[in-house]
Amino acid sequence: MNITFKPLQKDHLPLLFKWLEKPHVQIWWDPGVDLTPELLQEKYGSYPDGYYVEDGIQKPLRAFIVEIDHQPVAYTQLYNIRNYPGAHNVPEVQLHTNCSGLDIFIGDEAYVGKGYGTEILKVFLSKHVAPSHDACFVDPDKKNLQAIRAYYKAGFRILQEARETVWMMWVRVLIHLLMIKT
Repeated sequence: MNITFKPLQKDHLPLLFKWLEKPHVQIWWDPGVDLTPELLQEKYGSYPDGYYVEDGIQKPLRAFIVEIDHQPVAYTQLYNIRNYPGAHNVPEVQLHTNCSGLDIFIGDEAYVGKGYGTEILKVFLSKHVAPSHDACFVDPDKKNLQAIRAYYKAGFRILQEARETVWMMWVRVLIHLLMIKT
């Protein structure tokens, strides 16, 4: 299995729109939002240029279409955790000066529930997170047990349960220590 990450391009936006309309994605990714092509362009239109806009401020973001054996199957994005509104509530995040935030979903339902999420995460962490970040934060919905399991299998550990989410952290040093023991 060959997992690759293609930087999000403008011509990927129709595929992203198609995936974001799928029920298995909508339940966790912007639930309750009635997505239109205009709203997609407003929210994701700057992502191929490496940023998103919040309160009129451009903030860096790296977005990717994930391919397995040259087949587009998922979307992931990596950003500075300091730009995440709830990060100041996570004490462990403050310990890592070089911490990223990560979001991911599998868009192609043929790849859901078969372990691909864990494999995608492992490769992404090694190729795109570990070289430049000491830690990575995720906050899946408490009810999204499939995502929590995938994050856990990829090396994330639960920090704390928040009201509706589970705060999880991947730490590069911890992963290397775990690899040495196994």
